Amino acid sequence: MQLLLTGSIAIDRIMVFPGRFSDVIQPDKLHILSISVLVNELKETRGGTSANIAYTLALLAEKPILLGSVGSSARSYMKNLAKMGIDTQYIHYSKLPTAAFTVMTDQANCQIGGFYPGAMGDAASLKIAQFAEDDVFVVVSPHDPQQMAQQVAESHKLKKRLFYDVSQQISNISAADLRAGVEATELCGRASGSRHRSHGCRRRFPRWISIWIRAQLGTANMRPTWCDCCSICY
Repeated sequence: MQLLLTGSIAIDRIMVFPGRFSDVIQPDKLHILSISVLVNELKETRGGTSANIAYTLALLAEKPILLGSVGSSARSYMKNLAKMGIDTQYIHYSKLPTAAFTVMTDQANCQIGGFYPGAMGDAASLKIAQFAEDDVFVVVSPHDPQQMAQQVAESHKLKKRLFYDVSQQISNISAADLRAGVEATELCGRASGSRHRSHGCRRRFPRWISIWIRAQLGTANMRPTWCDCCSICY
């Protein structure tokens, strides 16, 4: 059985504000909120939920299939993941820019961010049906809500084992689609992982998902895993 990962693949732009948002936001002016602060750090790093899960699984010696849509600017990103043993041959290269998450973090680890879906809008080309004859375990993680629903439906129809992770898209998914996903999945996850964006780390390490999936395949172990970006051990 091989792991088939769908979800966002994005470029993160991380800014660090040396103060606190609470010092510059006036509670009585929230209805006309408009702030501008000086940041002292800016990093552009690689992210996206499915790519982060694939990255972590590769560190744990798995070789998952990554199914997603990116812009041409992410070609080097995909090449680096492929070098780790991740199967990137099913990646769709869109004419739209790669999805991007821009976030600003203050010294209290509060965050203000925005997500631009970009190439995720081409997710309609990412069909689970092309794996109908393959022994795959499908992980549907957050990306375009309509395509998440379609991938859940395809997985259920094809009788594929499914992990459904709504995570950041919970507020954008209809009650009917959410119910369908929960009913079709073996486990519904929230891949928030361990965030280190306040330190400029590019990885969120949804490691518990990786361990759970490996346990289902009978290959789980709890060896320490180190982040190659911030050197924190998981």
